[in-house]
Amino acid sequence: KTMLGRVLRMTLVVLGVAMTDAFSPCLAGARCDLSRPALRSGICKVSQWRGLGAGRTGAALRMMAGGEEGSEGEKAAAKVRIVAAVCERDGKVLMVERTRRSRGFWEFPGGKIEEGETDEAALIRELGEELSVTGTVGEKVAVGRDGPVELTSYSVEIEGEVKPHDSDSLAVRWVDMEEELWKLAVPPADAETTRALLKKLSKA
Repeated sequence: KTMLGRVLRMTLVVLGVAMTDAFSPCLAGARCDLSRPALRSGICKVSQWRGLGAGRTGAALRMMAGGEEGSEGEKAAAKVRIVAAVCERDGKVLMVERTRRSRGFWEFPGGKIEEGETDEAALIRELGEELSVTGTVGEKVAVGRDGPVELTSYSVEIEGEVKPHDSDSLAVRWVDMEEELWKLAVPPADAETTRALLKKLSKA
């Protein structure tokens, strides 16, 4: 009995560690794509969302998993609106890599819209805070969605030298749209903007 009890206890410990490892990114505030099939198979696919905290993630997960619907406040909190800048120059487009949160994925610079901000104001603020530039916001390029995240991208003519405020956590790169853009790994919400640029390039 003693040996059987030890085996059972060890099994529970191992299972507990495995579950903690699988869902620890969710607890840290990462975005987990938990579709119902994924929940049934125990798979947790993780990708980072700009500015999405753990509280918002928890509410979003409950609704996406098909469990409790949550309050109206939770439903509103689960929707995260993002703006992104499409800055073109000499056949290249500016992209950033958030090396501490989503290394290996390149995205269009931008961030979360704060309460009371317009898309244009949020975009100019984010460009200034992250890249030390200002600019003129032009036409809408695309709208991409990934779960509760909605990313709207705009064409932006930037002014000034691109210089990340925190070069330890943000890398910048001018990506050749014809030779490199199609093969870059991008977050799901940014993919629609990439497709729009490639489509425009094919018609040129």
